[in-house]
Amino acid sequence: MSHQTGIRANDELLRFFGSCRNGNIRTFTMTIETEELKLGESFPAKGKWEDEYDLQVVPLLQEKQPCYIMFRLDSNAHGGFEWILLCWSPDDSPIRQKMLYASTKASFKKEFGATQISDEVFGSIVYQADLKILRENEAKNEKNVPRSNPEEERAEIKSLETGVDISVDSKQQTLAGVAFPMVRDALEAIKKFAKGDYQYLRLRIVLCYDQITLNVTGIFGCYVSSGFLGSHCKNVSFIFDFAYSDCTERCIFLIICPLTVCLFKEAIFY
Repeated sequence: MSHQTGIRANDELLRFFGSCRNGNIRTFTMTIETEELKLGESFPAKGKWEDEYDLQVVPLLQEKQPCYIMFRLDSNAHGGFEWILLCWSPDDSPIRQKMLYASTKASFKKEFGATQISDEVFGSIVYQADLKILRENEAKNEKNVPRSNPEEERAEIKSLETGVDISVDSKQQTLAGVAFPMVRDALEAIKKFAKGDYQYLRLRIVLCYDQITLNVTGIFGCYVSSGFLGSHCKNVSFIFDFAYSDCTERCIFLIICPLTVCLFKEAIFY
């Protein structure tokens, strides 16, 4: 089996990735079914994360059934809440299932946003995933306490995971910039906008095709309010007419990212 399986989150799960960042969700699970990553159970946040961890996470640990469990902390980093990724792979689960989940984790982290995941926990028996063990791991990391052989092995595996997906078409998680090609309609619309044929121009990046496409063109007053609606990011340019000194108009460029509903991956590209 290769380092990665090619399994990706389905549309329902991708939409959930966007909506779960508003702070209402505390815990959710994901399973691999029919060659895609699907949303399982989800639970709302009602109090402090320390009080909810064992109550929500431990009952989700089923025998013979691996899964991913995401648990949201109350701390913030990189513009959003921090999450803990629990990779549950019980000893009595089938070998193929264990390999499948181990090989899909890197792809899932890219789709969710690896910078939001502050810690990873691997568990094959229930006690390895409870709050007490999580606290002990945090203390060891802070104090550099010597680790046991199994802990050293897991740390080595984690360090080797970075870059396992390198190939001729792989993309890095962090880049200084990216350049997507524009479809012909978008290029023509930009030229007409520069000439003054349009007052309003809206472009979008279609991630599944890695292209910049034309979304809307027209008169400024007809579309400006609708540009702030929806769950997708977009680039908006418009000519704003005003009178100040020798200027009578100004070109305004906006990047609109509804962070509470859009995908983290999509916002990063913009």
